[in-house]
Formats: sequence, structure tokens, C-alpha cells
Amino acid sequence: MSLSREQILEITREALVRHARGTVKVTEDTELVADLGVDSLGVMEALVEVEDRFEVAFEDADLRAIATFGELCDVVLAKRMAPADGT
Repeated sequence: MSLSREQILEITREALVRHARGTVKVTEDTELVADLGVDSLGVMEALVEVEDRFEVAFEDADLRAIATFGELCDVVLAKRMAPADGT
């Protein structure tokens, strides 16, 4: 099933909010560690949930490139649009 960027944003936002400490407003500029009030383990748990939800796998290079919610969604979108054989 093809999802729009807006759908990916909403689904990913829901996953992050579940792992955030307290009430947070998640925008595309929200920094995953600094703004969500979670430690690196909490961020990793949220990322695993995102991987499972979208059936993608983040590589080390992806994780180094992701600092904000918007960047996370862009990586998910790129992975979902990539050919299944990785070429």
C-alpha cells in the first residue's frame, strides 16, 4: 500500500508521542532526543516501532542522518519508495 508523506507524518507522529515524556507538540523540526524528553534508548524503541509499522529497516547511515521528526519521515518515505531489491 502506498502512503502519502502526510500519512507517514501522522503515523510516525503517533509512534513518537507514545514514547515521549509528557505532552509534546511534534513538528517537522522536533528533535528526537532533545525535544521528546527521552533518552537514546527511548528514541531507539520509537524507531523500532516505526520500522515495524512501515516494514523498513534503518541502516547506521540512516540513523546518523536522522535528528528531527521531518528527517525521520523523509528517510521512511525514501525507503518505502526504493525498489525491493535495494537497487
